[in-house]
Amino acid sequence: MTVLAEGVDDEDSPRVLAWGAQLDVRVVATGHRVDDPTAALTPGQVAGYLAKYATKDVSGLHGEGQQRPHIVAFRAACADLANRACRHHHEDHDYQRMSQWVHMLGFRGHFGTKSRRYSVTLGALRRARARWQAMAAESRRTREPIDTRDLERRLLADDDEETTVVVGSWTYLGTGWRDAAEEALALAAAARAREYDQWRAERRDGHDTGTHHSGGTTSTR
Repeated sequence: MTVLAEGVDDEDSPRVLAWGAQLDVRVVATGHRVDDPTAALTPGQVAGYLAKYATKDVSGLHGEGQQRPHIVAFRAACADLANRACRHHHEDHDYQRMSQWVHMLGFRGHFGTKSRRYSVTLGALRRARARWQAMAAESRRTREPIDTRDLERRLLADDDEETTVVVGSWTYLGTGWRDAAEEALALAAAARAREYDQWRAERRDGHDTGTHHSGGTTSTR
């Protein structure tokens, strides 16, 4: 499977993106344990195995003396393409966003997929986390311990087993900020947002006019 990606600017050529030739597919099953080769893997060992390889390359992006050459080259290529896109397009562009996702090797989604038949889905895990947070909040409010009997089944239950509380009335509480501290925080956030918008506008205008600042001097092409 291949995908044709457009060039980053007028001096660039389209790129053909495809899977590399190097693949290392291994089955996580009985016989891979070092401590007992004949025993089945435990859930903790499987999780550790997946976590190790899911973060293997990403971990090389941080820390002195830990960066691999191909990761360094990848990071430099992302930065170069993002800068070229910024100079050429002067607006939000796919190549500009590459530099924001170097820590994920350029990928903005999940590093892996999950089978609906083999394992629990990502949606079910998100639902379980939300339910646990609700249980924990109720436990703190009532000071009653959480009932852990059959906890996994309740957390991973389907939607049709969940009761939804519908609030059918609204009450007006007021307008504005609750206190002076909240007002100051909101005004500070708005000021920062305006400063950021002004900085982006000045940066975009600088690219459009070809103006560069270096130290205390200014030059125009």
